[in-house]
Amino acid sequence: TNIYYCQTINNDGQIIGKVSCNCVDSTQCVGAEPLVCQMPTPVLSGDLSTCLSCADADFGMPYWDGNSCVDECPADKPVADDGVCVVNCPENKPFIDEGICLAVCPADKPFSNDGVCVATCPENTTSIDNMCLSETAQSCYTAMSLAEFSIDNFTMQGVTIKYTGDMVIRNSLDISGCNLEVAGTLGVDSGKTLTVNNVKAESISDYGINNYGTIKANNASGTSKSDYGINNYGTIEANSVSGTSESKAGINNYGTIEANNVSGTSKSEVGINNYGTIEANSVSGTSENGNGIDNYDTIDANNVSGTSENGNGIENRHIIKGQNIYYCKTINNTGQISGSISCNCVDNTQCAGT
Repeated sequence: TNIYYCQTINNDGQIIGKVSCNCVDSTQCVGAEPLVCQMPTPVLSGDLSTCLSCADADFGMPYWDGNSCVDECPADKPVADDGVCVVNCPENKPFIDEGICLAVCPADKPFSNDGVCVATCPENTTSIDNMCLSETAQSCYTAMSLAEFSIDNFTMQGVTIKYTGDMVIRNSLDISGCNLEVAGTLGVDSGKTLTVNNVKAESISDYGINNYGTIKANNASGTSKSDYGINNYGTIEANSVSGTSESKAGINNYGTIEANNVSGTSKSEVGINNYGTIEANSVSGTSENGNGIDNYDTIDANNVSGTSENGNGIENRHIIKGQNIYYCKTINNTGQISGSISCNCVDNTQCAGT
């Protein structure tokens, strides 16, 4: 963070941080006060006058790992985007060539095999639109194409479909052998069915998942920064359903959710806002400022858990059927609750009431 010198400093390598003279008499220090270098140009030049990128510093360590320049990215950040080591390539650069994120594979390696640029596709795959696809992936690609989703909006990485932008299922789509990841809102129209292995949708400005039809999946996950993680007016059948939101309910349910595990998390509002039916083994709602679970209709589960820092852990206005009902820090019931009710705060003295 701080590098001090007196009376001179000579740099033929990497200096990363603020360089300052610490002579009692600062006039003894040679040269002008150096720059403080930060990303994307974190390296101070040899003459202490210019900030450089790791690549421009030209000493064989072109990548920035978060602390210093390195010759290759570490295992926990294995790929480089614009010279910076990252966990995954960004959506606009989905391809990898020699550890570098690219928007398009180079001419000498034109094919994408699970996102890695290759000169030829492996024997057990077929090249379609410069993608090396297995038999299962080909089936999913064909289904996407028949549903008139443009190749400009999605890529195949193994059996995972990565879709950029909002995606609306206007005709039933069966991609049960594949996973679907949407960088935007995933919508399913009324009367239509999406069948998929795992589905994940992440939106900045709208719902993560906006379902008016039917979603059948192993795992269904919706995340939003500004709206509901999952907004459900239809039916979701899955092993696991999770919704997360920074500003609204994690899950806003007016339909039916049938799952093994259902979880909703929100920073600002309700973890799970239920006006419909939730049938599950485990239902968990968590919120910092709203109620953990706000139930206006029916929750039927073996275990029900609601946690809130500043609201009610559980606010029940109708029916909760369960074997175990856990809350932290408070529970308010104006409906029916059947089951054993217990405090599950780490410090159970935080729970209000007996």
